[in-house]
Amino acid sequence: MTEAISPPDISEIVPEAAPVADTLYRWRHLMDRPLSIPVARMRLLGDDHQGALVEGAGTLEFPDHETISYRLDGSIYQIGPALSRATRCRDNPYDPRLAFRVEGEFADGSTFSSSWTCPGMSMAADEHLICSGEIDGGIWVQDRQVAREPGTTEIAVHVPRGDDFDYTLHHQVGGGRVVVVLGEEIRFQYDRDAQMLTASVTASPRFRFPFAENWLVEPFRIMFAQLIFPRIIARNHPDGRVVISVRPTRNFMSTGGWVRLWSSEVRYADHGGFWNLYASILAYIIRAHEAAPLEIDASPITELYEEVVHATRGSRWVWAMVIASSVESLLQKLIPSNGLNPTVSAATVEALSQHVRAWQGDGNLRSALLGTLERRRRLSPKNVLSALRRAGRVTAAEFNAWDGMRNASMHGNPVSRYASASADDEMRNLAALLHKVTLAVIEDLDLDFTSEAFANTARDRIEELAASSGVRLSQDVAGPDAVPMDAVEELLMALARAGVVNAVDAVRLHADYVAQRYRSGAP
Repeated sequence: MTEAISPPDISEIVPEAAPVADTLYRWRHLMDRPLSIPVARMRLLGDDHQGALVEGAGTLEFPDHETISYRLDGSIYQIGPALSRATRCRDNPYDPRLAFRVEGEFADGSTFSSSWTCPGMSMAADEHLICSGEIDGGIWVQDRQVAREPGTTEIAVHVPRGDDFDYTLHHQVGGGRVVVVLGEEIRFQYDRDAQMLTASVTASPRFRFPFAENWLVEPFRIMFAQLIFPRIIARNHPDGRVVISVRPTRNFMSTGGWVRLWSSEVRYADHGGFWNLYASILAYIIRAHEAAPLEIDASPITELYEEVVHATRGSRWVWAMVIASSVESLLQKLIPSNGLNPTVSAATVEALSQHVRAWQGDGNLRSALLGTLERRRRLSPKNVLSALRRAGRVTAAEFNAWDGMRNASMHGNPVSRYASASADDEMRNLAALLHKVTLAVIEDLDLDFTSEAFANTARDRIEELAASSGVRLSQDVAGPDAVPMDAVEELLMALARAGVVNAVDAVRLHADYVAQRYRSGAP
């Protein structure tokens, strides 16, 4: 088990207080889109030993949220090396060693440098070499002023007006909030008119500089199922130096409320619930980074939710596959480190394995049998989900949605592209399961695997349908030649007669019920 996360301390910032991101307040014009910035002197760099291959006046362009581009009017250039490198860069787009970098000075004397770019080049009538292209990762600006708060990280996020994220921040942040997570204060302010969320945190052993700049908004990507990233970042170094990072960001998508983790009906008023969830997710993210052997871009949960967001642009089949796969990935994180199923006798499995090894039949079949026995010894995602259900953390409907849609969608059986009440219910149950398993992982929930009482999901579904529709057992007297039925089968017949389930669904439920009953050893 990991350390317990105490509820965060939450306090308001007085609305008239100074900006929580002092450095970014001076650079807030970089949030505007579209934006064009003239560059007094721009250089296109090749290898370290090549230096500047093209030099002249230029312009940085920020036409939309996702694009940073440039245009360089090269008056000084090395035509041969520049064109040769540009050709190799276009022919090998995945090799950054062949790419260019852009750097330059603005009119006020501040300087910038860029990440990789592969420019197009053409000769103008005045024999200037025109270079233009897009910058993949962003630019870094060296601020000429000294940081007022050295050793801090500041971020600014663009928030589309009218999105649920906008409404939530308006109510949850307001004039400002201070949230204490793992002993460190994180200060937030939301300027709704400017569509800008700002936050800052002081560097510490846990909020490591400069990595914490990416962590502060990760919880929001999970909570709102949106690709929420900082647009500009200020690194206020301990020695007073200031570097501003400007990055391309993603447009928000219409994902639907059902996929958001923070989606309760009181989501605008529940301050404690909102910030407790934020703090719990952020603490998990920090622990994930601390446990990683190498620095990672985002936590495993964050990456899964990013894939879910992308999947919402596809068909219902794509939604089902990605959400079901994400649930399975999260369930695997709840398996103890040894991975052994305590309800399975290791001695029995080993004895049977020795018998199979000694068998002199088909080698492929022998290997398959040994693999099956080995898997029987280990906990599976379905074992974890069953344990969650026994613990009351998930419902039968959520269990069934994952069990059915995972197997169907992953094995070539498309999910219907058409909406219906039952299909939408299954998707909502699958999304609800994703949220519940997410919270279990964040809590590092300790599950009991010592009991493996078999759950008959078909029986539970029949009883749920009866309870929700008010149907009771049929009072008909069975004829002398009738096949005997137990109480659940009689209840299913009553549901069919009442029209709650159609004939096809009734047959399927009955087949599932009988199969699961015999698998459990029930009479």
